[in-house]
Amino acid sequence: MLRRPPLGHALRGAHDMRREHRVLAALDATPVPVPDVVAFCEDDGVVGAPFYIMREVGGAVVRGAAEAAKLTIEQRAALSDGLLDALRDLHEVDVDGVGLGDFGKRGGYAARQVRTWGKQWQSSKTRELPDRTAYWPGWRSTSRSTTKHQLCTATTDSTTLWSANSARSSTGNLMGA
Repeated sequence: MLRRPPLGHALRGAHDMRREHRVLAALDATPVPVPDVVAFCEDDGVVGAPFYIMREVGGAVVRGAAEAAKLTIEQRAALSDGLLDALRDLHEVDVDGVGLGDFGKRGGYAARQVRTWGKQWQSSKTRELPDRTAYWPGWRSTSRSTTKHQLCTATTDSTTLWSANSARSSTGNLMGA
């Protein structure tokens, strides 16, 4: 499979093929599920942009509620478990050990990412979206110190909606926090 930036306008910093190739290659020796990368080419003259070649990976791509509704409860559970396992494995990667220690700023990643996504949305949006509080009036994100392995917590008033922690139970299952 050839992976290249999309044709047309690309947001600043998006679709950096060298960066993507570097991360995939570094994660190959870890439990994180990534495709095998075969080669990287930065010569724009070959296909019009830098690109890399990777092996195809089979699996389910669920793009919306209609596709999800076609899956059984067991299939949905398996996909959810796989996602959480992949996130846990990703968060357990020793970035220095796989050669990515110099890859970016340490700490504050989630806040930087949300800011970046907000700026990207503002610069590329094609329409206005309704205010989320119209649908979920009590929504707020939590901003607090978390343990090394906590992935995400969203709350509405005092009710925790989702939180995952990479601690494993005696059965090997991911335990929610």
